[in-house]
Amino acid sequence: MFFIMGIAPQQKVLCETTLICDHCQGYGRFTLIHVCQVFSLFFIPIFKWGHQYYVQSSCCHCTYTIDENKAEAIRRGQCSSFSYEDLTLVRESHVLRCPHCHRILERRSPFCPECGNPLK
Repeated sequence: MFFIMGIAPQQKVLCETTLICDHCQGYGRFTLIHVCQVFSLFFIPIFKWGHQYYVQSSCCHCTYTIDENKAEAIRRGQCSSFSYEDLTLVRESHVLRCPHCHRILERRSPFCPECGNPLK
């Protein structure tokens, strides 16, 4: 008799909202992602463990954690979105942006090529 079983990570997008990022001052999409490990038997998920929630920004690609109670409420459908106050910055991105016009800079220079303002 053969048993087909496995353990694999599962990633699911729970919701998306648009916010103004405090890190880069850009307007971007913030995606709430649920990650867990899944044990499967005959390709049928039996149980899940190691639940984690994080938020990824599209404007500067920073990673945030979110309050677990808020994330669980969103997952269950009790709440529809989250705000910037619910997030805690975990990892900053290394995307360079102009502090005046918020244009993404490709290389470091003393002035922004878009607006001409000096960079700090």
